[in-house]
Amino acid sequence: MHTDPKRFFEESFYFLTQHPPYPWQTKLFMECLDEHWPELVPLPTGSGKTAVLYIWLLRLAWSIQVGDLSAPRRLAWVVNRRVVVDQVTKEAECLVKCGAERCPDVWDLLKRVSVTGTPLAVSTLRGQFADNGAWFRDPSTPAIVIGTVDMIGSRLLFRGYQSGPYHRPIHAGLLGVDTLIVNDENHLSPAFARLLGEIKTYRPASKISGKCFRVLLLSATPGKSELKRFDHSPNEDTAGSEAFRHVFEAPKALTMHEVDSKGIEPKIWQLATDDPLPRTVVFIEKP
Repeated sequence: MHTDPKRFFEESFYFLTQHPPYPWQTKLFMECLDEHWPELVPLPTGSGKTAVLYIWLLRLAWSIQVGDLSAPRRLAWVVNRRVVVDQVTKEAECLVKCGAERCPDVWDLLKRVSVTGTPLAVSTLRGQFADNGAWFRDPSTPAIVIGTVDMIGSRLLFRGYQSGPYHRPIHAGLLGVDTLIVNDENHLSPAFARLLGEIKTYRPASKISGKCFRVLLLSATPGKSELKRFDHSPNEDTAGSEAFRHVFEAPKALTMHEVDSKGIEPKIWQLATDDPLPRTVVFIEKP
């Protein structure tokens, strides 16, 4: 196992994802090492923000290796769109499925802190999707919890949707202590971002040595904020990564199709079945 954290991250990230990290991903990992965790990460669409899953996981593994245990044991990924919840769930499930084979050293580190020897638990909380309970059944096990704003927010407020009176304080305690709350696309849920800020002022983990309640807001359009911002320019990535430059500088075209109310359904069907499939946005005057 490497003693250099940067090399540890870059090699482990490559093994887990099958591609090298972008410069911003390595930079964020190194900032988190020094306990200078940012609170706001403004990154453009398509820059690979979901990789925060791997950055957190490898930060936790490094923490276990060096024996400081300062990294949050759990990550709660919150987004207000169910389709994104499902996408992140697939990413996390792939990580669980392939992690031991691709990066056994990291998996062995994660097993050290789990009473049951489970390296990583994954649970999804959203409407019509039953909570498998893996994230709270053994609090010592590293866990990824993915959910919508209402499902995670209600649990932080001791009012967990679809959870009974017995489990509500347990859920609130686990999410409020030793958890990194990642609010993806936080510009779409400003009220939830304010709630996280209010909870943080109460310092819910302050009575437990070495533990804390951390919040990370992700957004392509963050606006002005007094939060500690991740200081990074995409130009650093385009200069340092050919793969990032290929995505970030790819030509983008917009084609307008104006149709009346009678012709909209056939047009949507035609666009949805084109080959290759385009990304389609429908603007309407009234829902």
